[in-house]
Amino acid sequence: MTMSGDKKSREGQGEHTNQADFSHWQLPDVTPVAEEPKENMFGRTAPQKAAKQIDEPVLPPTLEEIESIRAEAEAEGFAQGQEAGLAKGLEEGRLKGLEQGHEEGFRQGEAQGMEAGLAEAKQTISQFEALMQQLSMPLSLLDTEIEQALVQLSMTLAKAVIGHELKTHPEHILAALRQGVDALPLKEQGAHLRLHPEDLAIVERLYESAQLTKNHWELEADPTLSRGECIVSNSRSRVDMSLEHRIKAVFDKLIASEQRLEQQRLQQVAAMEKVPENQPQDGDAAQDSLEVESQTTDSLTGDSQQSASVDASPQVAPSEQSAPEAHQETNSDENTPKPTT
Repeated sequence: MTMSGDKKSREGQGEHTNQADFSHWQLPDVTPVAEEPKENMFGRTAPQKAAKQIDEPVLPPTLEEIESIRAEAEAEGFAQGQEAGLAKGLEEGRLKGLEQGHEEGFRQGEAQGMEAGLAEAKQTISQFEALMQQLSMPLSLLDTEIEQALVQLSMTLAKAVIGHELKTHPEHILAALRQGVDALPLKEQGAHLRLHPEDLAIVERLYESAQLTKNHWELEADPTLSRGECIVSNSRSRVDMSLEHRIKAVFDKLIASEQRLEQQRLQQVAAMEKVPENQPQDGDAAQDSLEVESQTTDSLTGDSQQSASVDASPQVAPSEQSAPEAHQETNSDENTPKPTT
């Protein structure tokens, strides 16, 4: 009994002791403590080996994760593509717009420059033309004065030559008399002849009294007339055969012919400046110009010859009018009358 009781008491004490020990026992701290680097005998830290990493098993992604990754990648690719396309489109549009704007600006600038240059050129040309007109105006006036002076000089020379011719060949007065008498409309009524005294002596010497009576000529000396001049009249008409009027008639013809040729030349120049649509070729234009020049030369030559000859007969004016006069042209070679009534 004693032995068993001791045994039981010892067991009871051992259980009580184990319970007390376990009641005060705590879990140990297993937190890894970083070891301080060890230094060697030289005071240098020895290189530490990297701790081994434990590879954890990689789980395969789920369907939702895969779908999410695909959507994110698609959205990211779309955003990147849109951004790249937008940047490329902006760059291409900028380059194209720059090129188009440069071309349009160049054309517009060229057109504006051409228009401004033409306007400036037209203004310069108009100023130059006005200046040339101002410079040529005195020359035109001078040309007109020179022409008039030449005409007066030619008339003076003609008068001198004709006067000298009449002095050396006074028999020309006979042709003037016949021309003046033939210009009368009614020759049978007789004629009153006024002559220079010297010319009157020549006529009386060449015509006998009976012949003068037969012709019904009444002679009268007029010292106011020049040699070679005469005035023939009757009861109804009067013919002025003065040298002044005869020379003036010749020069009037020449001046009228010159004015007509000048007018034709101006019309030709105006027609050439218009530049018609059906413009002839150079050869045709040259031929036309030669034809016009030939016609002009022929016209001038014909007028000169006609003026040189007796083509203007004395004009008969009625005696009722105040100071009626007639003009007669003379020929330097033959004073052949060509009367008109």
